[in-house]
Amino acid sequence: MFTDEAVANLIVELLPSGGRVLDVGCGGGHTLAALARRGVQGMGIDPHPYGRAPCRRLRAEEISTLGEQFDLVYTLHALHEFEAPERFPREAREVLRPDGILLIMDWGREARMGVRERYFAIETVAGWMADAGFDILRQEVRGQTMILVGWMPIPGGAV
Repeated sequence: MFTDEAVANLIVELLPSGGRVLDVGCGGGHTLAALARRGVQGMGIDPHPYGRAPCRRLRAEEISTLGEQFDLVYTLHALHEFEAPERFPREAREVLRPDGILLIMDWGREARMGVRERYFAIETVAGWMADAGFDILRQEVRGQTMILVGWMPIPGGAV
């Protein structure tokens, strides 16, 4: 499993300088805390947040109601818990600034985590992202975790 510090490092690599993040499925906000130690501002949402991080009680399917914009939206080992995971990339697009990044890290379809969950094939999730208008920049599996990075091109902008 990835540590909060390792995930924070990956996010910092992808995030433009001074960028703001949204953690969808933030739980206790540990990754947000690791990001804050690196000077990254962000907030999180979770239907059942715990801890002291800046996490609001909200479901993934409701992020468009936030009325805020972010440079990077990510979810870490939570996609399989969303009510409508196939809609998540479209919802994320609504709160991303032009040129924004979507990072999805979740257990892959073959993961064995000790509980029966609904895990997805990386190709399936990449398809959801592409259907929502994201260009897939990275698609890999590390251990039992799939990592997908999507970029939302600027409408009418250069590549």
